[in-house]
Amino acid sequence: MTWKHYSALSTTSQSQILPDSYHHGRMIPCSSVVGPVLHAASNLESLGLHGQMPPCIGNLTFLKRIHLPNNQLYSQILAELGQLNRLRYLNLSSNNFISGRIPESLSSCFDLQVIDLSSNSLSGSIPEGLGSPSNLSVLRISGNYLTGNIPISVGSSSSLVSVILNNNSLIGPVPLLLANSWSLQLLGLRNNHLSGELPSSLFKSTSLQMLVLAENNFVGSIPVLSNIDSPLQYLILQLNDLTGTIPSTLGNFTSLLWLTFGGNSFQVASR
Repeated sequence: MTWKHYSALSTTSQSQILPDSYHHGRMIPCSSVVGPVLHAASNLESLGLHGQMPPCIGNLTFLKRIHLPNNQLYSQILAELGQLNRLRYLNLSSNNFISGRIPESLSSCFDLQVIDLSSNSLSGSIPEGLGSPSNLSVLRISGNYLTGNIPISVGSSSSLVSVILNNNSLIGPVPLLLANSWSLQLLGLRNNHLSGELPSSLFKSTSLQMLVLAENNFVGSIPVLSNIDSPLQYLILQLNDLTGTIPSTLGNFTSLLWLTFGGNSFQVASR
């Protein structure tokens, strides 16, 4: 896409656009963008964009949406994004050259509903406040090099639907708020170094449809499953250090479509 294509775009409100543009695939500074080019469409997925996002993006405080997945952005995620206090949607996934840490300042974007930073090269820990926006519904940061614990704030939003943190190096237990979330439908924590016992509340959930805890260091037995009306469809627990017996009540879960337990140390239940 060239400058001419952007010039043909109709002008939209600042709250609906991505502030930066690019010329022949290269990101250009905000200060260089004028007229309708400033109001470029917010959907800039898979356009071969490369370069760095300019810090002046933080000046566009009416922005509500940034959608830049599957490009070739590099360097770090800008701390200036934390100045966008109206931002509701942030998707920088599949930009394999984005490195460094997730900026603490993102925790200041209290209106965020969707955060997708998956399939990058992010390292360090997840900021403690990243799960605190009250309307957060989707948190996806899989396929990075993140370490440390899952923040205790993840799960505090009553709107939370999906948390996908697969394929990192996270440690520690599943946070209590996350395990007790009554709105959560999808939880993916596969291929980390998480430990402790499986939270019984996850197996009593009335909302959870997919639970993926495979390839971690969880110990103990599978909690008793008493809610036969559970909407759970996928239960993936292979390659942990689980023991005990597999609950016979699993056979009563009519919604289950996929069940994997291999690579644990279960005992055969006596008859």
